[in-house]
Amino acid sequence: MRLAALFSGGKDSTYAIYLMERRGHDVKYLL
Repeated sequence: MRLAALFSGGKDSTYAIYLMERRGHDVKYLL
């Protein structure tokens, strides 16, 4: 699934994107 993610640059948002990628999602855009 293609996703856009709200990204602040902090540890929490970085880890959330890491988990989404690891679970097979395709993060295309960082907002």
